Amino acid sequence: MMRHAFRYLVIIAAAGLLFLCACSPQAQAGENTSQASSASAQQEETNTASKEEAAATSEESAAEVECNWTLEVSDTVTTQLNGYDFKCTLAIMAVKLGGKDELGTYRGIVTLKYQYDMKQGNVSGNAAGEGQEIDAVIEVVQYEEQAYNEATGQTDLAELVQYDTMAIGSLALTGSGEATESVEGASWSTSDKKTIPVPYRMAVDGGKVTIELYTIAPGVKFNGMITGTPI
Repeated sequence: MMRHAFRYLVIIAAAGLLFLCACSPQAQAGENTSQASSASAQQEETNTASKEEAAATSEESAAEVECNWTLEVSDTVTTQLNGYDFKCTLAIMAVKLGGKDELGTYRGIVTLKYQYDMKQGNVSGNAAGEGQEIDAVIEVVQYEEQAYNEATGQTDLAELVQYDTMAIGSLALTGSGEATESVEGASWSTSDKKTIPVPYRMAVDGGKVTIELYTIAPGVKFNGMITGTPI
């Protein structure tokens, strides 16, 4: 965008001041006409600048291009959960082909790894597991405050933040897990392999992603990004 700045430099010398005092009314009128013409020219240049600025803004809007979009999360969170030390890693790599914004359908792989560790007095235990969905579908839509806040079923914990876009759905993670526990020397262990539904809600703000797996890790948020690469 071009911006025009106007600066006036007025130099009044003694001889010039005497000349102005001696001018006839016709000369004064001529000067007024000249000043009016100058003001008109200034206004015309200002209008031209405004039009150029508006055109530049329009060109910037039109500069949005088709992109391939990537949703990527690779985050590990460590916290306390139900008395356990909880460590969980979420990895998402999903793509959307084409489009001028982040809205649309992303397809890719989701992997979740977790570990619980507990020790209370003579009781100790741990559990670890991993699940994966190799053809996950995540639909990013315009943010709707009510739908986002109701997703977890805990509307009393509604967020006041306004996001750009969101995704609400459920992952089908297939994997295995093992758990052991010991009490005063006695111990037991178990393992299992299954597919479980893992509901989630995801918010996007300025390309920054936060996603919650609120049945697996209530209150825990994993961070990631959505980025676009021009085609």
